[in-house]
Amino acid sequence: MKKSSIIIFIFIIFQISSLGAFNNQQKIYPIDSEVYSAMEKLYILEGHALPSNSGPWSEQELLQMLNRVDCSSTVSKNLYEWIKGKLSIDPKTMMGEEIGMSFNFNMAIEGYLHKNTEVFNDEHFWIHGFLDRAPFFLCDWETWSTDNIYIYFEAGLMNSLGNQHNNIDGNRLYKNSFTTNIPFVTPAEIGSDADFTFPYRSFASFGAEHWNLSIGRDRLGWGSGESGNFMLGSHFIQHDFVKFTTYHERFKYTLLAAFYPPDASMGKDQDEEIPGFSMLMAHRIEFRFLKDKIGLALSESVIYKTEQNTLNLATINPFGFFHNEYIRGMANSLITAELDFNPFGSVDFYEQFAIDEFPLGETVPPETGAYPSAFAYMLGIKTAVPVSSYLLKTFLEFALTDPFLYIRGLQGQTPNGYGYDAIVKSFNKPGDYKRMFLGYEYGNDVVLVNLGANLEDIGVWMLNMNVILMWHGNKRLDSPWSVYGYNGQNELVSVLSGDVIEKTFILSLEGKVNIPKIEGLYLKAGVDYVNIVNMKSSLPTIVTYYDEDCTIYLNEEGKNQDDIQVSLGMGYTF
Repeated sequence: MKKSSIIIFIFIIFQISSLGAFNNQQKIYPIDSEVYSAMEKLYILEGHALPSNSGPWSEQELLQMLNRVDCSSTVSKNLYEWIKGKLSIDPKTMMGEEIGMSFNFNMAIEGYLHKNTEVFNDEHFWIHGFLDRAPFFLCDWETWSTDNIYIYFEAGLMNSLGNQHNNIDGNRLYKNSFTTNIPFVTPAEIGSDADFTFPYRSFASFGAEHWNLSIGRDRLGWGSGESGNFMLGSHFIQHDFVKFTTYHERFKYTLLAAFYPPDASMGKDQDEEIPGFSMLMAHRIEFRFLKDKIGLALSESVIYKTEQNTLNLATINPFGFFHNEYIRGMANSLITAELDFNPFGSVDFYEQFAIDEFPLGETVPPETGAYPSAFAYMLGIKTAVPVSSYLLKTFLEFALTDPFLYIRGLQGQTPNGYGYDAIVKSFNKPGDYKRMFLGYEYGNDVVLVNLGANLEDIGVWMLNMNVILMWHGNKRLDSPWSVYGYNGQNELVSVLSGDVIEKTFILSLEGKVNIPKIEGLYLKAGVDYVNIVNMKSSLPTIVTYYDEDCTIYLNEEGKNQDDIQVSLGMGYTF
């Protein structure tokens, strides 16, 4: 009787939800959506703290953001109407009163040229990288069901990450001075270089007013950083996840669980049975204060890795405090605090602070067995101002990460076993994988300054300029980790570890124009200049311990390199 009552109750709820006009607002907008970028500019223009930056977002959440804004200028009104138009797209085909579908097709032809084919011969050396490149052909299928369910699936024909799977003398695709996004045009080979890992976005979204539950695969991003974010960086290619969020005018809560291949799968054939798994659990609360002038977000996460498929859900209570579960042998927890303030309109100040390791009671010099500190800091300013009938956005950002941020191990064990990283694995070939930090794209041991500007005629054309100046020590994703007094770590560690510092300068220019006479057609072009100089540090000598397992990227004095990289493309959506 009890089970029957529950079934009847659920049936009644679904029937009630289907009454009235079809009004499904559960479509999901990705983290690189132009809609959210425009929303951020609108909020800065009108004197609001930045809109919720934990994406992706449902259409209903974005509409709630938009409805909080009263426009005071012509540029703001134009921006408001453009966003509203992008959030009011109906299904192309109605299959009944409560089922709608759309099929969208995108074609793009892009070419990539660069000068330094000897050293910049792999995908990760490209500034305009895998996520920036349009697939040669992409088809996506959207389904709206009643007012509550939205389903998305995409399939694309493109070149893969291009890892070194069939050749040992460098990457087949990107060691060449010229390549394209077309899998069957030389130097690509459709059997080896075509990407069979799709879909990169595929999920079901279920929700109603003020809440959404999403299950599937997509990119994620938490934070307002332009160069990256400390807890969830938008550079990570894909997450398989379950995400629940509830959002209101001044409060938002998000609960996330994401899953990845086990570390043991790296380099293994897909025919092998590989035990273990990696998962991320995170929760986040966001508040808005002082008449929408101040935004505050507090987040905590834990990356949990096991080689024996063991999982005790009690120790990673999604509503608890991960750090206090003391599961260091299988996990690494992280806390971030984010604050932004728009005091008078057109200018927003923001910060991020992350705590990975916070040693208590440490003496100077530290006692044997003390853990190294691991923090990250970010400060920035964003502006948005009208320039005639155009819109100009600028930003200046400073970021600093400690040498041992994100990396972990068991008492000097190398390579580190429980760092804040995960694997993206390709489908088509054994050994095709990419291991990346889940948080800040540039990782640990970094001091970075980022300056950028964007000028646009809303919906017509845009011009981007981006400058990065970065100093990087010798600690990287695979660097060994140890407590003080072991494995050669006998000195205090500070930022920019090692006596050779890698200094990187990146200048990027990009433009895009939509052809007004042919709806859906666009042209774009970009050029990136990269210069890497490895130099003796003027800082005091700090801990430098090396062994054969420690991966040093280019931190060798006198090993300097530069490259010019050009991207050209045109695309059409129909």
